[in-house]
Amino acid sequence: MSTAVAQLMNASTARRFVQSVSAPLAFRFADTNPRTGRSLAQSRFQELPQHVASVVADRLRLTPQVWNALAQDDEVHGFVGAKAVFEVWQTREGWQSRQFARPGTEVLDSEDDGVWF
Repeated sequence: MSTAVAQLMNASTARRFVQSVSAPLAFRFADTNPRTGRSLAQSRFQELPQHVASVVADRLRLTPQVWNALAQDDEVHGFVGAKAVFEVWQTREGWQSRQFARPGTEVLDSEDDGVWF
């Protein structure tokens, strides 16, 4: 790899970390909504914390009306999956998120070589 390419890759990686404003948060829709005491899956869109609402709108691509209908009919887990885990973090541009492919893998580090210091 050329020095220029390595510098460009390092600059890109550094820019990603600089843009991060908050530590990542992980949640499942089965978690309790601190605003209502009910699960996130049972909460209306307007009752969801901002980071959860961003996952509903941006990652799941649901409108507030569709989310409210799913929540009212108790169908959120059928749509999303009861064990689906989402991670969110705030950047200067807004909330970013990802869904873990397999629940339980969110604690694994793919770059961990297993060596303890």
